[in-house]
Amino acid sequence: MSLYSSFLEQAPFGFMLLEPLYENEVVTDARFLSCNRSMLDIFGKSPDTDLTGQRFRAMIPAIDDKAKVDFFGLCTQVLRDKKISKSTEYSRYTHRWLKTDIVPIDNGTLAVSIYDVTDQYGELSEARDMLARTGRIARVGGWEKDLVNNRDYWSEVTREIHEVPPDFDANSVPRFHFYDRGENHAALVQAVNHSYATGEPFDVQTRIITARGNKRWVRVLGYPTLKDGKPVYVHGIFQDITEQKEQQLLLERNGAFQQLIAETSASLINVTNENFDAKVDSILQRFGRFFNADRSYLFRYNEDCTVATNTHEWVEDGIEPQIHNLQDLSAEYIPWWTSKLTQNYPVFFHDIDTMPAEASMEYQILKEQDIKSILVVPIFLRGITLGFFGFDAVRDYRTWFEDDISKLRLVATMLSDAIDKVRIDRELIEAKDRAVAASKAKSQFLANMSHEIRTPLNGVIGYTELLFDTTLNERQYRYLETVKISAQSLLNIVNDILDFSKIEAGKLDLDPVPADVHELADKALLMFKYQASRKQLDLVLDVDETTDFNVVVDPHRLNQVILNLVSNAVKFTDEGSVTLALKLDELPSGMGRLRVSVHDTGIGIAPQARENLFKAFSQADGSTTRRFGGTGLGLVISNLLVGKMGGEIGIRSEPGKGSEFFFSIDVPLVRGHRHSVHKKDMVKTRTGSTGLSFIPSPTILIAEDIPLNANLIRLVLNKLIPDAHILMAENGKIAVDIAMNNPVDVILMDVHMPEMDGLEATRTLRSRNHDAVIIALTAGVVAEDKERCMDAGMDDFLAKPVQQDVVAKMLYKYIGA
Repeated sequence: MSLYSSFLEQAPFGFMLLEPLYENEVVTDARFLSCNRSMLDIFGKSPDTDLTGQRFRAMIPAIDDKAKVDFFGLCTQVLRDKKISKSTEYSRYTHRWLKTDIVPIDNGTLAVSIYDVTDQYGELSEARDMLARTGRIARVGGWEKDLVNNRDYWSEVTREIHEVPPDFDANSVPRFHFYDRGENHAALVQAVNHSYATGEPFDVQTRIITARGNKRWVRVLGYPTLKDGKPVYVHGIFQDITEQKEQQLLLERNGAFQQLIAETSASLINVTNENFDAKVDSILQRFGRFFNADRSYLFRYNEDCTVATNTHEWVEDGIEPQIHNLQDLSAEYIPWWTSKLTQNYPVFFHDIDTMPAEASMEYQILKEQDIKSILVVPIFLRGITLGFFGFDAVRDYRTWFEDDISKLRLVATMLSDAIDKVRIDRELIEAKDRAVAASKAKSQFLANMSHEIRTPLNGVIGYTELLFDTTLNERQYRYLETVKISAQSLLNIVNDILDFSKIEAGKLDLDPVPADVHELADKALLMFKYQASRKQLDLVLDVDETTDFNVVVDPHRLNQVILNLVSNAVKFTDEGSVTLALKLDELPSGMGRLRVSVHDTGIGIAPQARENLFKAFSQADGSTTRRFGGTGLGLVISNLLVGKMGGEIGIRSEPGKGSEFFFSIDVPLVRGHRHSVHKKDMVKTRTGSTGLSFIPSPTILIAEDIPLNANLIRLVLNKLIPDAHILMAENGKIAVDIAMNNPVDVILMDVHMPEMDGLEATRTLRSRNHDAVIIALTAGVVAEDKERCMDAGMDDFLAKPVQQDVVAKMLYKYIGA
């Protein structure tokens, strides 16, 4: 035996010389050419065993096939590459750490040396064991990648995370085999390939699907080792972060849900009947996608929960809508479902095949829609089931958790509030529409009533005024004056009711113009001179004669207020006096504060009765109405008018001693116009003498279908303008013919006439370029009546009953000389 052979035989490490045996150019076995004692000891053989010529697989059966395959794989690689293989592994066969060197020899044989390095690896093994225990607790494993030989190695914890057997070979499956093909997969592949190509480390969070089908979140870190500037080896860690990731995702999900809830809540603040459908569609889409549902929907029950209707639906792309199949669904077809929902229980199944037998009818409906999983919550409001809101899973089965149900209940609550708000808004709109319709009907009724009452009043008041110009004895004069006062009272009542209706509807507008309030007050007191003289009352106008009372105000409405206050004072005063006081205080910027008060020495008003004074159709007490009459609207209208002017009527009163009503309003001042009233002119106005002059022989056409009214107007015109040429027409058609064939200056056109009304007649004349002054004659006095007349082309408007002085002023405006 040579010295070299003797050395190998006595060497403290195992040595063997092998002749490789091939199958398809791959080493699958080997024949022993020599084997020293240390190698026999490693293989568990006695020192005198001779393995020469024996096959490796047959003589070493204790080594498992996988280890043999790994060994012969290395042998194949060594022979092919002509490179020495060095490796150190823990042998499960010997339970020791072994360092193996495989050296190719020129004659095609292999020299294999095996060193027992267990002692050197002892401390490292303990450290690795401790690291393994720590890694198992922290769910952190290790992995290695030999880029040169394309071999993967996993630690025990890494295998546990993947839920594979302890002897699982990572090289037995394709790279990325366990990784979920979700949104993180591409990022992982890109990071790993980039690291292997450049040597840069990587750190990626992704999800795997374990060998048992469980989904886990993992963190994968890799650190390449470079040789000649190129990565040849990568080692890293593999950490199970499922718990942390799920907590993070839960926080993110809850945050996203809260944001979605906040946005939905803000959106529903201004929900209306008009935008309800669009907002619900948006809610179904946003929450359907948030919960990863295939279909979301809203059903509404009828009042007694006997019929359910799918009112809104959202479906993901590729999912068939069902809303058209779920209209007017009788509760008889979903009894179990309805019973649950009406008791405020949710309905949810991860797999509808697990539905109870009593829900067989519901199961059949869901099965026909290809539903796999379902979650539905009731929409409850104050103990009433309004409907239900839910999700369908069609493509995959879904597991519903308590958190999902709680979140969905919150959305259902928001929907119930929105439904209730829309219901309230709709009822308010309907109530408003009914109120508007009622108000319109009331206004139309009042307009019709006014028209019907004013038409006969026109004759009563008109002919009464004409009678005053005839020879009358004292008794006839007294009777006639009573008729006039009664007719005027009736007219005042009609006017009061119309004014109140206008104010109530917000359609009464002021018409401020320069006016002399002093003169207005004089005329107001003059109207009550007769009544005051009969009761032997003193009518007093308390005013500073040096004050210029020319201001910008609506004289008609201010006069209406003063007349009402003076009228009440005269009515409720049996002896003493009634004083109308005016005062004007100058304010900065050309303004003045007009103070008006009416004081009487009448019956006074008890404190407890004052609260009724400004209520519609109310008086101080019932005895007042029985004793003095009236509608109870006068003060209400006066106070509303003063309010429109910027003031408020106040009262001071003491029962048995009298009352004072007062108010103040701020008005623009008009400089340069001094008050001047001549008593003589006042008397003339009261007796009906106008003192106005007109153009010579004007031609005036009266278009009026009621002979009584037509004759009255003709008599008034004969009195006012004796030389006027009067033409008569009983309808609009005749009026047009007369006007087109005669040089007419003024047309007094009744609005309501047969064949052709006054409006149509006016439009016809204007279309033919007729330029006569056309003045409407109508018993309709609402603003709409006047607007229609003006729109038709009329020049002015006279309200019935026609009064001489009003007609005189109107005609003077257009044909005065």
